[in-house]
Amino acid sequence: MSYDNFKPDDIFVNTIKAHPKQSFFIYNSQVYINQHGNLTGQNGPVTSVPAGYVSLYELNLDRTSNYISASGVEGTNQGIPDKRRFNVFIAKSSSAGQYTPPVTQSYPLSASITRDLTTTISGNNLKVDALRNVALKYAVQSPHFELTSSFLARDLTTTTNINLIHIPTIFYESTIKKGTVNLKFNITGTLLAECADTRRNGELIETTGPKPGSVVGLVFYDEGLIMLTASHDLVDGVDISYDGDTSPDNASWIYFGAGMNDGISHNSSSVSASFGLDFEATSYTNTMTLFCHAPKGKYNFSNNPTSIDSSSAGQSITKYSVSDYTYKQPRLPIKNVMSSSYSGYDEEFKRKTYISKIGIYDEDDNLIMIAALSKPVKKEENDEYTFKLTYDI
Repeated sequence: MSYDNFKPDDIFVNTIKAHPKQSFFIYNSQVYINQHGNLTGQNGPVTSVPAGYVSLYELNLDRTSNYISASGVEGTNQGIPDKRRFNVFIAKSSSAGQYTPPVTQSYPLSASITRDLTTTISGNNLKVDALRNVALKYAVQSPHFELTSSFLARDLTTTTNINLIHIPTIFYESTIKKGTVNLKFNITGTLLAECADTRRNGELIETTGPKPGSVVGLVFYDEGLIMLTASHDLVDGVDISYDGDTSPDNASWIYFGAGMNDGISHNSSSVSASFGLDFEATSYTNTMTLFCHAPKGKYNFSNNPTSIDSSSAGQSITKYSVSDYTYKQPRLPIKNVMSSSYSGYDEEFKRKTYISKIGIYDEDDNLIMIAALSKPVKKEENDEYTFKLTYDI
């Protein structure tokens, strides 16, 4: 078998930037992701996670027990993640020669968006106050990120009923794309109010509703957090119990997403409310591209036994001769696979192979990658090809 080394221009790495769209619909305390229903299998949810959640790795499909779980691997180093076993850390235990994982984790793991209607404790909204330093990063884009602002005459760190929407990283990956966040507030299937970050600076501007153009909330793009602060009534005469208590409340942005994994069970007076949340994520994928060349006059020999003309070789295929200093095998004829346009006539012999797989080896001649072609490529001695392989790092 012959090898060819990659030249400097045969390998390069690109970073692909993509913006996958994410869409959530919340109705009757259920979350629907990307307009997909909550599929049910023979034993329960197909992904074995609650409705409205995504499953990490999707290892346990349609299971209620005997879940695939993380396990430790023997090793010599401490605190090294083993990617082959789902990033479980390995560490040396106190017993000699034994290695056990310091952290164990059971699957399936799941994630979904959640809503948190914050309140004050002793006059302080601790959850909002914890965002003070994070908000300063966005304050250069908008003064509304100054949680305590004399200019806006407000102090969100001491304000009750601040609505926080938490978006796990699995949905937005690196960051939420600016200008793509859109929130819809519906009553009985009719759009009541809508807001979006039309200015691309983190401000959620009410585009449909009683106060168009007003700032009703903030978007923390890198942290996957939406903060809704506006408490004005979106419509008069519509009283729905959003916050889980028995007293009805007027529809407002601080009650957006009620039932979004927040423990609120809708009663008969709030079932007609539904909510939509759309945005685009930002993902980066490092891609390695390899150019594998098959030049003229090379790779026209095959080690496949079917390439030998066994009818002409006869018994010589298995014969060999041995002396004190030599080991000889007979010269074996190669099968002529050149097709002829005439019956009973054999075309002149030419070396011809069919390339079906390409193997990539490391510097120690270990096979680390195989690229299988969907259809074998015929190669004669005067043919030359370049195969482009793409691999996500």
